[in-house]
Amino acid sequence: MVVTPPAEMERSPTPLPDFHIDEHLLSTLQNDLCSRTAQLTVELLEQLRATLLGCIWRHRTEWDRDELVRELKSTLEEFLDDFAAESDDPDSP
Repeated sequence: MVVTPPAEMERSPTPLPDFHIDEHLLSTLQNDLCSRTAQLTVELLEQLRATLLGCIWRHRTEWDRDELVRELKSTLEEFLDDFAAESDDPDSP
């Protein structure tokens, strides 16, 4: 008796959603990162990088990346505001 393997049904792959990112929004983020972080120390840049990577990780499954870029810009603003506040504090080391 010959046993034939079950026939595999051919399925077309599920199409992936379109990847979307607003190029202007991305360009402004890039410019902000380059121009506004020049005064930061290596340690602060490492901290900012880790914070931004956390945002990227949370949005990793999204195909529309505009919200991610907005969150990165907002996070950068908060980080720089905190840095400026600490720099103005006379009690900070």
